[in-house]
Parts: sequence; structure tokens; C-alpha cells
Amino acid sequence: MTNEIEFLSSVYEELSAPFLISDRNGSIIRGNKALYREFSDMRTGNSLSLVFPKQSVEEILSVSETSRIYIHGLDFSLTVMPSREYVCILFLKDESRADVMKSLLMPMPHVFRSSVSEMLLIVSSIYAMGEENEDYRLMELSQKLNLSCYKILRGNNLVSSYCRQICPSEKKGELINLSALLKNVGDAARIVCNDLEIALEVQIEDEDVVILADENSIVESVLAVIDNACKFSYSKEPVTLKLKTIGTNAVISVSDKGKGIPPHVIEHIFEPYYTYNEDAYPMEGVGLGLTVTRLITMKWGGNISVTSKEYEGTTVVITLPVYKGEGEMELNSKVTLVSLLRDRFSLLHIMMADNNTVPLP
Repeated sequence: MTNEIEFLSSVYEELSAPFLISDRNGSIIRGNKALYREFSDMRTGNSLSLVFPKQSVEEILSVSETSRIYIHGLDFSLTVMPSREYVCILFLKDESRADVMKSLLMPMPHVFRSSVSEMLLIVSSIYAMGEENEDYRLMELSQKLNLSCYKILRGNNLVSSYCRQICPSEKKGELINLSALLKNVGDAARIVCNDLEIALEVQIEDEDVVILADENSIVESVLAVIDNACKFSYSKEPVTLKLKTIGTNAVISVSDKGKGIPPHVIEHIFEPYYTYNEDAYPMEGVGLGLTVTRLITMKWGGNISVTSKEYEGTTVVITLPVYKGEGEMELNSKVTLVSLLRDRFSLLHIMMADNNTVPLP
């Protein structure tokens, strides 16, 4: 039970909405920063009656399941912990409900990432044993496990990004030289595409195209679209990444000459967790790549569109407003060709894992 209290306390500590854990006697066991900020009397006592009238406390402590309660201008969610010895109370405000969802979802990607890291260490050891003993079957199985770990990491990244995008936050962008950024991304992705026997053609305007956005989010979006293009392309057919300016907009497009998207599917492709396979087999992806890309694009004032024709190919177009600020600009990119390739767990390798090509264990 102590572990459960510690976990819930850590999850809700930074939440903007007040949260507390009480025992069945009404004594407060834990409270987050927002609780003591909004109910300052809590610092001098432990009784729930400091917040609620006595009759309300008795009603709260008699609850035997999760419920929503509204009394005396306070809207809160009450959850009884599995042991039934403790009660969790979360005060709800309209502006905090998205934060509540974020606080529940955001810890999960970290949990998966830690577990996969341990799995990868084991996989590397097994692969090394196979090499040492020339056991090619052991090495083959290790490679498959290695690929599966990368796909879990990819799904983990997308779920984490999805959580960040659907929860409101202060928009803190940076000035990005989109031309230089996409050249680096294209050059790095070309190496992975070569392993797939797919030629990635990169066509970027020579002049600098500056936008205001989050650099890592833009990279993630572009890689997700390139990954899709490679996954559904016919063997040895090229994929093209382009950047050009049209009026006041930067226009990024990724085109392939692949299977295309059926008309009855294309209207659903931006829906969270939606996947489709013409053979009715489960898709390897999680159905969030285009969803996250759309949310990121919209966040920075842009738009995304998809045109497709079955058995001929698909084009995804991302439009973002060009930054028109005056004066000299210092553009410092953290995403370089080296940073995309030097780490076997870089965003490039993880996002392209759906194409069954990842670094060896």
C-alpha cells in the first residue's frame, strides 16, 4: 500500500488541481502543492473538515467506489483505493481536466521505456552469445526481438507525443531554418531507405525558409510521414521529400508510388489509433503517426492534407506559415545529420522501425 500511495503522490505532485489522499478517519495522508496553495489551512491541520462540513465528510468517507461529487461550490472526483483504507480526492476545475488526463497518461511511456531498455540489454547479450558460438538461429531470434523492442519504443514515442499534443500547454516555439533542417533529415533518412532498396529523393529550395515551431516535433512529423511512404511503397519505387514556399507558406510534401489508400479509408486516417490492412491482418503500427502529425501542424498554425489513388501512390502535404519577423535572426539547430545517425536509439531509427530495419543488437 505504501508503494501505491508513493506512486499516486508522485503522479499528482505537479498537477495544477488540488489532490489529497485521506484515510477513513478523515486524516490527510498526502497532499500535492496545489492543495496547500489553494487551501492554506491544510498546513496547520489534518482534518478534512477544514475543507468540508462534517456531514459532507461523513458522506465522502462512506463512499465505496469511484464517483464524482459536487458540494458547496466544490467539484471533485473521489476514488477509493483497492485496499479501501484510503480515499483519493481530486478537485476538478474546467481548465484542469486536461491536466488530469495528462497526469494519468504521461507516466505510462516512461514505464514502457524503462522496461524495453532492460529487454534490449538482454537481447544484446543473447546476440553476442550467438556470435561467439556461431549460433545463427540464436542471432536471428535476437534480431527479431531487437526489432520488436524498437517497435514498442516507436509506439511509446507516439503515445507520449499524442498525450503532449492533446493537453493544452503554453506554446513555446523557436525559429527554425526549415530548409537546413529538412536537408539533414532527408540525408539521414536516405541511409535507412537505401537498406530498404528505396531511393529517397530530397528536393529542397536553396533559400532559407524560416518558421516558428518546435524543432523536434517537426522532425518527428516528417519522419512519421516518410516511414508511412516507405512502408506502403512498391519495391524499389522512389519516395520524394520536397520543400517549397508558396506565398506566405512553407509547403512540405512526401510522395510515394505505392499501394495508395482506398477511398473508404482515407476519411479515417487522422483518427487516433486507426489502422487499416487490405488483407485484414493487424497492422504493425499504432495508428497515431498521422494523428500526431496533424496535431503538431495545427498547433503551429499549419494544415495537412492527403491525396491518394489506389495502386498509384500517395502524397502528404504539410503547410506551415513562414516567419516574417524583422531583424537579424540567430538560428541554432540541435538536429544535425550526426545527431540523427550517431545514436542507435535516435529518433530516426525508432520512427523508421515500422519498416523492419533497425540497428543490430
